[in-house]
Amino acid sequence: MVILLDTGYLFSLYNEEDKNHTDVKNSYSKLLNGDFGIPIIMDYVFDELVTLIQFRTKRNDIATEVGNLILSDCKNFIQFIRVDKSIFSEAWRLFQNQSVRKFLSFTDCILIKYAKINRINMIATLDKEFKSWVETIP
Repeated sequence: MVILLDTGYLFSLYNEEDKNHTDVKNSYSKLLNGDFGIPIIMDYVFDELVTLIQFRTKRNDIATEVGNLILSDCKNFIQFIRVDKSIFSEAWRLFQNQSVRKFLSFTDCILIKYAKINRINMIATLDKEFKSWVETIP
């Protein structure tokens, strides 16, 4: 069993002022205990997260600190996955064919296609759009 980690979830975890911080922190402690299986962070999520932190805080040192914390966790319990060409192509097709009012980001499409192809049924996210695709926490 594995669980994918989404950008918004991780952003809330590292942002104590975020309205979802407490819920995410509680679910993250369960995640650390292995309650949801092996956590996976995709390279696109890592990119999106450190870029978002840098953009919102206007501080590269904070984005770097969080990035280093995540990379350190990747040595211990989080699996770091790079997107391959087939996942990229599938995600690009999904991205191009969206016709709903609330669009998925390309990174969200990557997560959805990776989950589907690898039969992963859980994503740690705050985005409601994922609920029609997979189970979500918190």
